[in-house]
Amino acid sequence: FCAVDHYGRFIKGIGEFRLVELSPSDTRFDWYERIDAPQWLLALIKPGIILAVKFSLSRFARSVRR
Repeated sequence: FCAVDHYGRFIKGIGEFRLVELSPSDTRFDWYERIDAPQWLLALIKPGIILAVKFSLSRFARSVRR
């Protein structure tokens, strides 16, 4: 389990990561984010955040499959 606090000027919130054992050979990666920011800012940055998260998760998936 890992918890991260976001303390930015405009963006605040928390992030959590957990590894959950499903069986001796399978593990699930759970990721939770709560972001507190003005609606206009979230609307402005949402497309970039979605692309960045998809890119990061695909790199992470490749690294754990090796």
